[in-house]
Amino acid sequence: MPKKGKENHVPEKERKPRKTYSQEEKTTYKSEGCTRGRKGCGRDRINMAFAPDVFDYIRTMSSASGQSMTQFVDLVLRKSMADNAELYHQAKALTETLKAHGLVEEVE
Repeated sequence: MPKKGKENHVPEKERKPRKTYSQEEKTTYKSEGCTRGRKGCGRDRINMAFAPDVFDYIRTMSSASGQSMTQFVDLVLRKSMADNAELYHQAKALTETLKAHGLVEEVE
């Protein structure tokens, strides 16, 4: 029985070099939401946990509207952003002031 290891490795088909994207292209792809397969262009991500009833609502409403769950949540948050634009700008200004005085740490 042959040994498993590098000596028995059959090389895969040679890959073409990956396309690199300019910062402008990355920004465009991120804003349009079409980043699949574009290395380095991915959207920012977070892992979120929902209460069962909220998760069921997201799944049901996204399906009923023909959207992915991500698209549905994105739409809901954009509506909230529009409804609370002034409060958001005030909060951003306050945060920047606190950072400038060293009262809040930078968060990445």
